[in-house]
Order: sequence, then structure tokens, then C-alpha cells
Amino acid sequence: MSTLEDIYNSNAVHWESYARQPGRYLCEYFTIFKNISPTGNGEGQCLSNMRILDLGCGNGDISIESLRRGAKFAVGIDFAENLLSRAREIANEAGFMESHYSFIKANAFQSETVFEQLPLETHRETFDVVFLLWILDYSQTYEDFKRLIQLAASYLKPGGTLMILENNHAVATNTEEVNKKNKFGDWVCSNPTWNVDHWQIENTYIDPQTQRRNYTEHLEIFTKEQYQEALQLAGLTLEKFGPLELDPRYSDLGFQESDFCCLTEEIGAYYHYKGVKH
Repeated sequence: MSTLEDIYNSNAVHWESYARQPGRYLCEYFTIFKNISPTGNGEGQCLSNMRILDLGCGNGDISIESLRRGAKFAVGIDFAENLLSRAREIANEAGFMESHYSFIKANAFQSETVFEQLPLETHRETFDVVFLLWILDYSQTYEDFKRLIQLAASYLKPGGTLMILENNHAVATNTEEVNKKNKFGDWVCSNPTWNVDHWQIENTYIDPQTQRRNYTEHLEIFTKEQYQEALQLAGLTLEKFGPLELDPRYSDLGFQESDFCCLTEEIGAYYHYKGVKH
């Protein structure tokens, strides 16, 4: 039986193609950088001199985009070595010196492996921004969920921002709607079930070109109230939450709404949460 690490290692090419979709850039990137930028617009060198930590970085696209937007240093952590290798290649191809980034193998759900690679003695409260993007839904329990947020908070400076993207609980757990549509964009979502203190959904990725099933995974979906409580326990305030936002310039860039697949048609299916450390 394939582990989650096997799935991500074997689908490295898919994750890179996903990162280059126009919807990713004009919805996810727009939402992320608008909300963490001191200027509030996310443009230009908006992250000038910031230190960035990306837990569950995949092929490093957000870390590298942060460098493009002026970040001084970016650290990406993931458990899939194939993705990390590609992240290093992309950063090098983009012209960034190795002194400005580090992509490290560790499992964010096994905090001891992160502490070994990024010791708290030297890195506690040294990052201006920490990303948890599409990773919290892999928490197996609410306790795992809270521990991961606490891990992120331990590296965050006072006044720093924790940026989270995940599935919207209100949409994902609407059993009637999920069963009727049976999908969010390219993801087939089925079998929403209550699991002690949160919802569990079976997600299957269907390749849009071949219509073949690539893999299936189980996601754990938590509520806004649980996010708020976990952030508070970790010393953060939930400053903002809501659907992903679409860059209003998308039509000027030659795109139509139909180009965005799940990110406009069902934009409410995905949420962002912004936490600020006390």
C-alpha cells in the first residue's frame, strides 16, 4: 500500500504542472501575497528582507515566489525528496544563490524531525511569515492539527503572520451538495463522514486530460471555530479568513473565468486563514 510520501514522490511532475496553472497564480498567489504584504497589494518587492518558512513546501513554488517578491531567505520543508530536489533545481534556474534558500527533508507532522533540521535554539521566533498551505487537512486528529499550528507558531516572530490555505469546511462537509456535484474542480470528493471531532472526505484526483484516476487520499476537514481555537492556543489571533480572492486583472492578462476551473466556479470551496502572533 502506497504511503502519502510515496504518492507525492511519484507525482512530482503533476505537482509542478499544477503550480503553473493560471488559477494558482491569479487566485492562490494573489490571496497569499496580498494578505502577508505590509503594503496590502502583494506586488513588486513586497516581502523585502523577510524570512519565510514553508511547512509542506512541495516543489518550493511559494518559497521561490517569495524570493522573487523580495524575501531575504526562504526555508522549505517537505517529506518528499523528489519534490525537494526539483525545488532546488527551480530556485537555481531562477538565479537565486543557495545562501538565500534551503529545502530540507523532514515531516511536519513529526515535529522532532523538523527540530533536528531547524533547531529551535537558533531558529525560534526568527521568521516573519510561516506558510501552512494545503497541509493541515492531512492531520489525522484534532490534536495533530493543533500540534502542527503550534510548531509553525514556535518559529514565528511576534507580530509575524501564519498563512493557511485549506478546504472550506462549510462547503466540503455539505453532504448533499458534495454528493450532487461529487467534485471540487479536478478533485472527486466523496464519502463525507463525521470522525469524532471533524469531518473526513475521500479525495480522488482525476487527470483532466486522460480522465484516469491518479490516486486517492483521505482529508480531514476542520471547522473555522477549530482553526480559531488552535491559533489562540498557539498564541495567535485569527485576523482574517474567507474564500480565495481572484486577481481583478485576470482579464487584462488574457484569461477568462473558464480558465480557472475550481478556483472561480467553486471559489468558496477553498479558504484562507491569516493568523498574527501576539
